[in-house]
Amino acid sequence: MANTILKNDVLSDNLYLSEEVNTIETEHANDNLPAPLPAYSNALAIPTDPKELAQFAKTGNLKVSAAKKLIKTHNFQAKEDRDNAIKQMQSYAEIVLRAEYELAKIIGSPPSGITKRKMCEQLDISRKKWLMIRELTPELIEGAIEYANDNNDYATRYRALEILKEQKKEAAQKKSDDQELERINNLKKAVSIAPKAGKFPVVYMDLSSNAELVTAAQIEEIKALTTDDSILFLWVGYKQLLEAFSVIASLGFSYKEQVIWDKGKLGIGNWSQNQHENLLIATKGNTTIPDTMYRIPSVYFEKLNKKDTNTKPDYYFEMIEKICPNQAYLEVFSERKYSTKWTIFNNELNNSTTNESN
Repeated sequence: MANTILKNDVLSDNLYLSEEVNTIETEHANDNLPAPLPAYSNALAIPTDPKELAQFAKTGNLKVSAAKKLIKTHNFQAKEDRDNAIKQMQSYAEIVLRAEYELAKIIGSPPSGITKRKMCEQLDISRKKWLMIRELTPELIEGAIEYANDNNDYATRYRALEILKEQKKEAAQKKSDDQELERINNLKKAVSIAPKAGKFPVVYMDLSSNAELVTAAQIEEIKALTTDDSILFLWVGYKQLLEAFSVIASLGFSYKEQVIWDKGKLGIGNWSQNQHENLLIATKGNTTIPDTMYRIPSVYFEKLNKKDTNTKPDYYFEMIEKICPNQAYLEVFSERKYSTKWTIFNNELNNSTTNESN
């Protein structure tokens, strides 16, 4: 026979999927082609009456699921027979999926005086199913059909919602990328990306052991190296905060906040056993506060390198480059160079400058 037709086109509402499969397998045990669906085509009329439409979608899903199992387990005499059975299943599944879309439109626009919830109750549609089918769109349906045809499967609302999930993920990533681009552009506006020769919008100073040794002449030279709109990151020891605030003011900056490096090792101190260092943040001119997603924790833990107690963690250089991307970076009184992105101000407390940037 060209096509096997179910004896009962509309099944009982009480049949579970396993019962549906067993029924069809019994009815078609002797058939050469286990195609438990009529030769439906896209021309098959989808019911317009809401109750008939809900019934059609419900039993249709059971029939298609049963057909898939039969196709999977049947020993076909020819590949063409199997391909025809798959096409028959896909064709019917497509109609069922479109029926669910129409059903969602009916529930989404109920008659006056009837709520969507009441419509679901009247049509015996669960809340879970309603929340799924209301997301269907013609574009998602076409995507599910295309996927099914490429994988010898049948289109379902589950596949359509997977496509929707992927689309939302892509949209979220694009939004994140756009926010990142906007953040960088805003920062470029706030701090010149191409300052005058020899001037820097980002300055990193380490005065954790010699804040009181900085001379007025050195202050003026460092000040001359900064742009009108710039950010200062200043390391200072716990006993030299007053001196550090004086340096900040002398350089023309205003103190904003500080972050703490927890060195994980108890040190000395008269009132407490010091185990941290302070990185003060100061700004001058027109600078932009980082977006929330780029604001760092105020405390960072990394054990002190006992072999090199003066070196600060690379984490802070990475942090600065993240907050202030693509800038001209000046590292003052440094004992080492972090990367080629940075220009080093001589670590001797004198008035010379060594430029090592690329």
